[in-house]
Amino acid sequence: EPLSVEDPLDDVLKSLDEETPVDPEACIARLGEVLELDDEQIDLLNTAYVTFRSGVDSIKTRVDDGELSRVEAHALISELRLEFESELQIILTDDQYDRLQELRQNRHANRIEERIGERDRTLRWAYWMGLIGADETQVQLIREAQQEMHEGMIAVRADMRSGVLSHEEARAEAALLRDAFDAALQEILTPEQYEALMELRPDCEGPRNRN
Repeated sequence: EPLSVEDPLDDVLKSLDEETPVDPEACIARLGEVLELDDEQIDLLNTAYVTFRSGVDSIKTRVDDGELSRVEAHALISELRLEFESELQIILTDDQYDRLQELRQNRHANRIEERIGERDRTLRWAYWMGLIGADETQVQLIREAQQEMHEGMIAVRADMRSGVLSHEEARAEAALLRDAFDAALQEILTPEQYEALMELRPDCEGPRNRN
């Protein structure tokens, strides 16, 4: 049986179009229209997406050749998805990334904006906090951790655009910010709350290992 891999951009436009373009460049061009990306962002996203797809194809070939088990392959693909997610967060602005998250939610027929009435990051997270039973102290601590990560991402994008950081350096910095936010979540939430939150978030593939 062929190795099944969920593409991180697959069907994200289904809430707007009858179907998502199969061609990667056409898909990203359409995504660029929806998210209002500039030419530089589209070029960077194309490069990141092609790198992801090439990496997955290489892993599939190694599985077919018997070099990797399916378990090993899925672990490597998860790493590729995390790297691509870090790329997204330095290529897109916070508002653009939030809009992408909404498209991902729509893909899974879980339109949170229908339940809370607005497309807003704070309301979406407040909704999630209610679902996992977080108390007021936990909610406040998570807001502070979010703010720290978002400010960090803004600084990373600015440094990349000004040439202070290379693209590779910016990606590494973004990954560190994501890891720090995840570590903060694990400190603030109980194991049960953390696992429930990971299942809700469209940028995650279920619970991650707790430290």
